[in-house]
Amino acid sequence: MRFQLLGPVEVRHRGEPVAIGGPRAKAVLVALLLRAGRTVSFDTLLDSVWDHDPPRSALATLHAYVSRLRAQLPEARITTEPGGYRFDVDPGQLDVDRFHLLVEQGRAAVASGDPARGREYFNSALDLRRGRALADVPGRFAQAQAAVLDDLWSTVREERFAADLDLGRHAELVPELRAAVDECPLRERLIAQLMLALHRCGQSAAALEVFQTARLTLVQRQGLEPGTALRQLQLRILRNDSGLAPAGSLPYRGLPRDTPFLAGRDAEIARIENAGSAVWAVDGMPGAGKTALAVRAAHRVADRYPDIQLALDLRAHTAGERATEPAQLLETALRSTGVPGSALPGSEQAMAELWRARTATRRCVLVLDNAATPAQVRPLLPAGDALVLVTSRHRLADLDGAHRMTLGPLADADARDLFVHVTGDERAVAEPGEAELAARLCGNLPLAIRIAAGRLRHRPSWQVAQLNTLLRDEQRRLGELRLSTVDVTATFGLSYQQLDAAERRLFRLLGLHLSADFDSLAAAAMADLPPDRARSLLASLVDVHMLQQPGADRYRFHDLLRLYATERALAEEPDADQVTAERRTLRYYLHTAANVRHTLFPTAPRLPLGPLGGIVPSEFASAADALAWRERERLSIVNSSIGPPPWANVGPEPRTPWPELPERFRREHVVGRMLAKPLPWPGDPLTSQARTCNDLGVLCTWLYDYEAAAACHTEALRLFREARQDVDVAATLHALDVIELRRASAAPAPAR
Repeated sequence: MRFQLLGPVEVRHRGEPVAIGGPRAKAVLVALLLRAGRTVSFDTLLDSVWDHDPPRSALATLHAYVSRLRAQLPEARITTEPGGYRFDVDPGQLDVDRFHLLVEQGRAAVASGDPARGREYFNSALDLRRGRALADVPGRFAQAQAAVLDDLWSTVREERFAADLDLGRHAELVPELRAAVDECPLRERLIAQLMLALHRCGQSAAALEVFQTARLTLVQRQGLEPGTALRQLQLRILRNDSGLAPAGSLPYRGLPRDTPFLAGRDAEIARIENAGSAVWAVDGMPGAGKTALAVRAAHRVADRYPDIQLALDLRAHTAGERATEPAQLLETALRSTGVPGSALPGSEQAMAELWRARTATRRCVLVLDNAATPAQVRPLLPAGDALVLVTSRHRLADLDGAHRMTLGPLADADARDLFVHVTGDERAVAEPGEAELAARLCGNLPLAIRIAAGRLRHRPSWQVAQLNTLLRDEQRRLGELRLSTVDVTATFGLSYQQLDAAERRLFRLLGLHLSADFDSLAAAAMADLPPDRARSLLASLVDVHMLQQPGADRYRFHDLLRLYATERALAEEPDADQVTAERRTLRYYLHTAANVRHTLFPTAPRLPLGPLGGIVPSEFASAADALAWRERERLSIVNSSIGPPPWANVGPEPRTPWPELPERFRREHVVGRMLAKPLPWPGDPLTSQARTCNDLGVLCTWLYDYEAAAACHTEALRLFREARQDVDVAATLHALDVIELRRASAAPAPAR
């Protein structure tokens, strides 16, 4: 049998309600049950039931009520004692007793440091209430007891709220606290709990508004200002007191596994470690190892940031996916750190405020990998003591206050070490020169090195030299840098596809360029663009690391990106457009070289070089500028990993790197002597002028303008003879013989 007083009075026997009569009968039952286990005098019972004003027949009526209760509750133990009655109940029969027991257990659990267990007990106690206690029982005694029970229930509810706050459940608690404050607007502890929950949710302004509303209510209804505790909480919220953070918040460990071997990035890791709490924007070309660096750095400093350790993939360059929206990233971050879905705000701004509130007093290390733009990153930045590592293929120049770090290819020794480590056996150790060559053929790019070494690792019968034979073939190299789950070409393709149409066109046309690096006017000529437009597109390509900019108005490809650009040009540009682009570039070099000659030798006769054809060549303000340009272009061809251009070849042929050209060619051929060393100017003006004429003759030959080429070499021959440069005379005579052979050839020259 169960007796239920926490709500309308009810008795249940074997789950079924038992009729106990009207209000006075219930008043008698309540007067006995609330003093269960004790003898209750008749006078006390009469006062409790009839409010200290019993009628003359009250005692007889009381006996009649008790007699009926005994009849209706045959298992109830109501005994007559001298001068009164006694109602004995078993433990658990009376809901008020169960309520008190559960509350005691909850308080004991909280006191022992287990708020989660305490919360369970408190909830079980609170669930016993079915409405206002003793709701259908008349009399001042019942009303007084009901007020006590209801106040106790409210107090226990506040204790359960306190346990929730200790557990960091403030976000999900706000709606329930608002309803509770609306119900009990004068309970200051309840008001304080709502203020604290709102503050921890990043809604400090709302918390302070709750205080002002409560103060107005207290003054209007009671004529009193809020108590000391409530006023102090207001001040602490105004100061953003770190002590208001949830003491029981559990740390979150969400960093990915560290890379087993990270070569050549010790200096970068040390910079990050030594800088302390900061935001780092780590950019670089595809495959440079940005993610590996960020994860390694995060693990190295993780003990300094024990509260939240989180990594998020922002998916700016993920195959088949769009960059993740900030709202979705915030939801992931909040859920990862314990905010339940039911407590997530509905807008991105509100989620960002909640994220800042949760991180304001926590030490955090975040890896935000693969970012697209600063706008995607900003809402995720923590408010407190934090290290944030943002990686991107883009330069995130608008990420205010961020430290910048750009990752390039590895140094030769580090690249070799990575190749040796990934290979995993003695083959690479036994062939250090071949191992270094393999890494160099991979452009010292970590991704490519890992793929190449991975291929060797899974082919135990191969030697490193066999792998290098495959990698030397430029037309096959990118195809060889592919494993089942990772592919250099596909990695580059993700960045290429995100370029706009004009950027893609310039990128692939530049893959046809003659030398290792070039200036903006050469790029403008190749793509038939106005120089300002070309510079703007080049800047965009540099910003996304599809091009490098080693100096003012100088641009170059990473070796593998150049091969990729060439592949795209051959696949997407019609043959005629490829030829046209190359010829426009040659015209640029021809007329710029002519300006070099004119600047150094202003009185020299003009040579017949043909029209500009819309090309804007470089002009020079001084002889030093002209010499510097010629020297840059000479070294660009000499140092090109692609090799010198196919001089005088009608069709495309494999290009040979300068160091691998035959010694006789470099010593005796016009081109070889042109590339061998700088102009001897001003010490030997005749030889210098002759070589500038040969420069023009070579470029005219590449343009199939044999008449102009002959005129240039003839002038060079005259000057070399005058300067008594016998080897140069012989080389120039050979060049003129080649021109005559080509003039006599039956094959027509390509149309200009």
